[in-house]
Amino acid sequence: RRLYTEGIRTVHGIETKAKEERQLIATLFCNRGATHLKDRNFEACIEDCSVALRYYPEYSKAYTRKWRGLIALGLINSALSSTQTASQKCPNQAVHKEEITKTRDIERNLQKAQDCFRQRDFRGAKALTDQLLRTSECPTFAFLAARTDAANGFVEPAMDRCQAAMKSKPKTADGLYAKGYVTFMAGHLERAKDYVAEALRLEPENEDIKGLYRQCRKIGKAYTDAKEATQAENFSQSVEFLSVALSEKLPKRAPITSLLYADRAEAHLQNSSFREALNDARQAIESKDENVSAWITKTSAYIAMGRARDATTELVPVKRTWGARNEAILEAYKNADFEMRIDEADLDLRRLVAQSRPGSSDEVPFAPNNRRRNSAFSPPSNKSSNTEPSTFEHRNGRNAPLMGAPNADQARRRATLAPVTPRRPSSLTNSNHEHPAGVTATSAKGGRRSSYGAMPATETNIFRTAPPLQNGLRRHQSDDTRKSVTIPNGQSNKPKAMTHEDMRRRMSLI
Repeated sequence: RRLYTEGIRTVHGIETKAKEERQLIATLFCNRGATHLKDRNFEACIEDCSVALRYYPEYSKAYTRKWRGLIALGLINSALSSTQTASQKCPNQAVHKEEITKTRDIERNLQKAQDCFRQRDFRGAKALTDQLLRTSECPTFAFLAARTDAANGFVEPAMDRCQAAMKSKPKTADGLYAKGYVTFMAGHLERAKDYVAEALRLEPENEDIKGLYRQCRKIGKAYTDAKEATQAENFSQSVEFLSVALSEKLPKRAPITSLLYADRAEAHLQNSSFREALNDARQAIESKDENVSAWITKTSAYIAMGRARDATTELVPVKRTWGARNEAILEAYKNADFEMRIDEADLDLRRLVAQSRPGSSDEVPFAPNNRRRNSAFSPPSNKSSNTEPSTFEHRNGRNAPLMGAPNADQARRRATLAPVTPRRPSSLTNSNHEHPAGVTATSAKGGRRSSYGAMPATETNIFRTAPPLQNGLRRHQSDDTRKSVTIPNGQSNKPKAMTHEDMRRRMSLI
């Protein structure tokens, strides 16, 4: 470039009408323009090529280099006009006809990409902008591609593209608008508002920049108010503010959309609206799959709804891929797996208890013990409801019905399954009045009975042998002519309340 510049200084300004001399000067300017084009100094390239064409209007190479510079700057109309002039001045050069075709294709694709972006067809806009960038690394194309990438969730490549395109001119309205848009899609609301405000100062009549600035202000204020409401533990108001922010038309795949949905899901969870929390967490994950906060909220909502198995199932592929080294994801999976195992153990215990009752179905509806919602399991009730049900203590400390105490008819049927000959003790402290098997013995001194038959207060049990296992539980049986037994003072004849720990200890003995 230095040698071309010295040559231009030598011959430039010399008034000559010789064609060879004019072609020489045109060649010097055109070649120096080529060096500017290589260094991406497109304005200088266009200026040198224009000077060369004044000396030599039929210079085809100067037209081509000028066309490339105009395309690189995004001046599509000027590029089309220049190459049309070249086709007229140099009719034998087929390259200019090809340039006209390419220019019209670029103009058509650029218009389509802009229309797709305005119509929120961001995937279609990305395909068109990628095609434009293969034609030229024009800043106009780069800024549009950056906004399209950010709308599709690729904010880091979009910011890199903006920074590269703004190196030559960092203070252009298009560049600041694109940088503000990418920053806004990334969720940095205050910084984005500053970039867009600067772009609006340079082009105050640009409607696209005006719309983005209004959106930044509205969503930024709603998000700030939502954070303040959350800090004050007013979660209902926080949901309202976040709903205002989400009422704006945001790209579905943008990180800002995932951020707002995840925060609203957490507010729903804190407000005990588990179904709404689950729906918002799903929306957040659909926008950005690697949203850790949304996954944790989703898992907590599943557990609160008694669906720990669903949480575990959905976390398995996450734990095997991008969440393999994420401590929060691994901890959420452990919690879901623990809750799932507890629910399965409760279900097995209830099924086993239900199967031990005569006339009960083998199927027990699944109603897991839910600590957050304090839901109680209600198994199928007995046909006879004249007895008071026993209770067991849930993990949350509340009592819920487990099974009804056997009435006289049920106890009699159990006693007749496998009667055995009782071994009478040497002395019984009560009278010789006989009671049917399974009926509670009464006495002036009070007394107690077991769930499956009368138990004497003496040291020796009246049952000689234990019957075989039936339906998973050992049934205590006696004959119909058992003597009544003494019931110690101060004890009730009602069945004793069975705690959760008592039930587990019985199951371990079985």
